[in-house]
Amino acid sequence: MDRSYRYANVTGTGDDGLLITGRGVLHTITVNAPPGSDQTLTLYDSTAASGTLIGTITLESTCLNHPFSAIYDVEFKTGLHVVANGNMNVTIAYGKL
Repeated sequence: MDRSYRYANVTGTGDDGLLITGRGVLHTITVNAPPGSDQTLTLYDSTAASGTLIGTITLESTCLNHPFSAIYDVEFKTGLHVVANGNMNVTIAYGKL
């Protein structure tokens, strides 16, 4: 990997989907602002909204620590697919292997 990360800013259900196909690494997920109500963000090692689950993050509207980042640094093999359940503001950093 060349250690340059790509990113996607996900602000809601319309911004989710397939971010990249093939092998790569999920570097970080940064929550930029609290959602208006509790929401979930689900990440799959897949080209679709199913398959191997990387993780599910619950974004609570009452959390006051924003922004914050979760470091994953995990490899995916098939692709990186994101499912956003509702309105949110998160940035996902990932790279190609």
